[in-house]
Amino acid sequence: MIKHPLYKHQEGSSSILVIILMVVMMVFGLAVLTTSLSNKRLAEKKQDWLHDYYNLEGLVEEKIGEIDQILLIVQEDAVNYMTEDTYILDYSGDLNLEPLSEQQIFAYIYMELLKERLSYAIKGDKSLALYMADYSLSDIRNGYELKPSYIDFDSHQLDKDYPKHITVTLALLPPNPNNIEENYQLINRFDITSYYQWQDAFEYDEVFEFDDIFDEPDSQLLDEMPSNPFGDTDQPLP
Repeated sequence: MIKHPLYKHQEGSSSILVIILMVVMMVFGLAVLTTSLSNKRLAEKKQDWLHDYYNLEGLVEEKIGEIDQILLIVQEDAVNYMTEDTYILDYSGDLNLEPLSEQQIFAYIYMELLKERLSYAIKGDKSLALYMADYSLSDIRNGYELKPSYIDFDSHQLDKDYPKHITVTLALLPPNPNNIEENYQLINRFDITSYYQWQDAFEYDEVFEFDDIFDEPDSQLLDEMPSNPFGDTDQPLP
């Protein structure tokens, strides 16, 4: 009988290859599973972020709509003053005042009503801040262009520990000659000059509860310092 010693030493090699292949497949499967879970968590975070952002955008659009409605009412009331001839300027204090044109009268009425209505609207609303431009009747009479006024507001989440914000600045455009039509309608009532999204700042130790060794009393820290290994008080510590 012929013996094959080499064949005898190859027994179980296929099992080893199968085990190695299974280990490789397991490692590959774990890597795929880990990547899939990471992508899933990332997608959920992105979905939550977009949900919060779109909710804030809706609040911003709502607030802009409210402000624009005030501007529209001011414009209509100023037009009514002009068309119904119910607004009379008193020149009795200075006989040398030159008469104003109708457009200048409209500009003055519009700015007066705008200041009154916006000042009333922002009372009690801490999210709004009004920066009214300086103007006077003499500036309008001399043909100076009125500067825009500005209003800031902040829309934010109310149910978050570190809420997201969208801060907006609106330029309220005055009725200058380049921004008014023949029927006293403003071409543009406002312009968005700033649109900034941000989140409340937080400390990492507040979120992750890190231990800060520097919060310990100085005496306790001194007790834990190593003693002088040289036994010589004049020798500095290493």
